[in-house]
Amino acid sequence: MNPALCRVFFDPILALPYRQLENHKIMLDYFIMGGPLFMGILTLILLLMIYGAVRKRYVKELGLLAVAVGFMGQLLGLFGAFEGIEQMGGVSQPILAGGLKVSSITSVYGLLIYIVSLVIQIARKFTRK
Repeated sequence: MNPALCRVFFDPILALPYRQLENHKIMLDYFIMGGPLFMGILTLILLLMIYGAVRKRYVKELGLLAVAVGFMGQLLGLFGAFEGIEQMGGVSQPILAGGLKVSSITSVYGLLIYIVSLVIQIARKFTRK
């Protein structure tokens, strides 16, 4: 087989484990940027929700709790950022945008957990019929 064709077909396949490792690194970076405390709490809520889905209990409530905890994490992060900006007297727009991006990680994670809870509830309703 032509070496150039081998490279075209097999390089992407051989690179898959490296891409997956890179994706895990990105997810871990987001977890750490979001703040280990709130991201850890949200992950615990996700695990409890999955356990609750097996036991058929508290899925909706845990999903709503995840949204509330996610927004609480964002608000506390913004409060700390605004406090720092106030002490410095001002900040550049790129730094402010980066801070807003980081503060929204917990909210996005909480909303994703809530969406999972909704999918579980919908799947339960379809399986009952």
